[in-house]
Amino acid sequence: MKNQSIEGIDVHCHVGAGARATGAVGELLKKLKEANVAKCVVSPIQLKEYNFETFTYAEQNDAVASLAKTYPEKIIPFARINPGAGEAALDEAKRAFTKLNAVGIKLQPSVDGYSLSNYTLLQVLEEAEKYNTVVLIHTGLNRIDAVAHPLACIDLARQFKGVKFILAHAASLLQDAYEQGNLLPNVWFETSIHSTPFTISNYVKKYGDSRLLFGSDYPYSDPFIERLKIERAGLSESSKRKILLENTERLFEK
Repeated sequence: MKNQSIEGIDVHCHVGAGARATGAVGELLKKLKEANVAKCVVSPIQLKEYNFETFTYAEQNDAVASLAKTYPEKIIPFARINPGAGEAALDEAKRAFTKLNAVGIKLQPSVDGYSLSNYTLLQVLEEAEKYNTVVLIHTGLNRIDAVAHPLACIDLARQFKGVKFILAHAASLLQDAYEQGNLLPNVWFETSIHSTPFTISNYVKKYGDSRLLFGSDYPYSDPFIERLKIERAGLSESSKRKILLENTERLFEK
């Protein structure tokens, strides 16, 4: 890949044996090297089977925390929280912030089966606000993902101003989400899956380059492929550096 001299940070990766794919740390590190990605955010993958109302991802969060200790220069640990588990989920969020050294949390409402009005979710976000935490949230527009509609996610960002929200999958390319999200200082957009070189270029032309973050959603996509979209978007070297690296560095500043 030409002009791949900028080391990137991938803000969206998973490890574990999942319902549709398996994320193996060895393969992930190999793919990061191929794409010249220095480090990545890792959270537990969607599991094959579990009880929505009781499952807390505690064991999987422990595994991610352990990987971060093994590869401290490569892995940024995020805990996955399932607010459907009620009080146990709130306890797990508190444990993630205070015991596991999680840098942020991953939320996937459509898969884990809860709404954005879930009371425990609001409690989790209140707790996250105390720690100035980053929250990576899945977004979508189709029938299943509509529970995580990008505009509903932005409403959460308005409510919890002390939480830094990353809207995954480029907020499903929804222009209203871009327009509203860019008015809020605590909203960023991650580029995986739905974006193309054209949509990335168009976003930068309309809204600037300070809110886009490079992500791959490994193992559901490949860091090399997702980076290639940015490389082929006709951006300046300055814009590429911001999207691949500098915006994420700024996001994680305390």
